[in-house]
Amino acid sequence: MFKQLGERELHFKAIADTANDAIISTNDTGNVTYFNKAAQTIFGYGSEEVTGKPIAILMPEQFRSQHNHKFDKFIGGASSALIGKTVELVGLRKDGSEFPLELSLSTWKAGDIPQVNAIIRDITERKKIDLMKSEFISTVSHELRTPLTSIRGSLSLVANGACGEVPRKAHELLDVAVRNIERLNRLINDILDIEKIESAPLRLNAKHHDIGVLLKQAVEINAGAAEAARVQLVLENHLNSALYVDADRFFQIMTNLLTNAIKFSPAGEKVLVETCINGAVIRVAIKDSGPGIADEFRERIFGKFAQADSSDTRSKGGTGLGLSIAKALVEKMGGGIGYECGADGGTCFYFDLPVEPESNS
Repeated sequence: MFKQLGERELHFKAIADTANDAIISTNDTGNVTYFNKAAQTIFGYGSEEVTGKPIAILMPEQFRSQHNHKFDKFIGGASSALIGKTVELVGLRKDGSEFPLELSLSTWKAGDIPQVNAIIRDITERKKIDLMKSEFISTVSHELRTPLTSIRGSLSLVANGACGEVPRKAHELLDVAVRNIERLNRLINDILDIEKIESAPLRLNAKHHDIGVLLKQAVEINAGAAEAARVQLVLENHLNSALYVDADRFFQIMTNLLTNAIKFSPAGEKVLVETCINGAVIRVAIKDSGPGIADEFRERIFGKFAQADSSDTRSKGGTGLGLSIAKALVEKMGGGIGYECGADGGTCFYFDLPVEPESNS
């Protein structure tokens, strides 16, 4: 029996010492009993320097008294809500430098003595990336969108004769410029949208709406794009049922899915919009008659900037964010999204939304 326990201990140590995250164990007084190799790398201490000492030495001075109070409550069971959750704190290295970390806690017992395991991840690089991302979003929002809007307005005025008659060749060049500015604006808006959606919590103005009315309006909103592509939008299985949803976000989901279907549908074909009730959810399906989805693209179809053809010469435009935004919005509203491919081509994208809001009870 003792041999088996020794083998298990060696097995655990071998696994823990190959982990990328710091694994630290303490006894019921908060003193370190185990300090794996990743912990030594992250904090700069050797195992022998911290074993038997309070884990609070790995924290900045201003957090130590607060930690000791919380640790006593944690061991006593009052903070069991922390189990299985990840919190962000600040760590202190041997050289005195501070760094952001993620902490996950669990408890176990050695005999009758409670022990605590802490799994710690250095998130310094993630925080740097988050800061860069925030600065980029700010630049996109304020330094790019505003001048682009101004440029588009000026070009449109010139194209419409505000400065006199425009020669045909110049008019063609202006049209190209306006279309490219609109494309950049769509990209900027999509980037800002996906950032807003992923930043919890997303504010939703959900109310009860007639699903039939919503779908009719969604088809009307996208009728111009369909007509330009010589594709017909057809609303089938007209369903009259109340749906608890944010109407603006619903239209955004529908526009992204309909735009995708229109883009890949051959001229002269139809895009079908169907609905049905399936228990406590309403399913909306958008069916196109395009070429379908290549096998190698299916796993990343809802990914950001995903393009089936990502080459510079691709024939279909778009930012590659539409499906990702649709998925994020559907999930924020408590639903799910997916797709099915036909055996002879064509794709059906569908999403399910709950008829009633989720109960918080």
